[in-house]
Amino acid sequence: MCRFKKSSLAALLLFFLTAVFSCSIQEEEGRWAPMKWTSDRPGDPRKITAPAEGGTYKLVCINYGGPWISNVTTADTTIYSGSKDQDFRHIKYDWYDVSVKENTFNITLQPNATGKERKLSIVVTAGDIFDYIEIIQGK
Repeated sequence: MCRFKKSSLAALLLFFLTAVFSCSIQEEEGRWAPMKWTSDRPGDPRKITAPAEGGTYKLVCINYGGPWISNVTTADTTIYSGSKDQDFRHIKYDWYDVSVKENTFNITLQPNATGKERKLSIVVTAGDIFDYIEIIQGK
């Protein structure tokens, strides 16, 4: 019986030491690198100032191969990618059209005839990493 206690104690000690020293203090579990973007226009690709005339904007995520749309929000609505008539790669509604092919996002805005500034927020994900694209369209 004493032999069993010694081996159990040794196994327990080995388990404890393995658990303590297997994780580095420098590591954070689930930490993902931030998304990196390029665009054909100057400035931060994630912050777009669009004219009232609208237009199409192309953004490319250069460090994740297959990001997708989580949701798109305006002052009036939030559309989730899993909702009816929408999917993770394409959300079209009212005055905007957001589509994704591989790691390229194409965002098309219709002309703004409301007389008010419009804001569009796009939440992008690639698993456990999220990023945001914000568009302000002039009046």
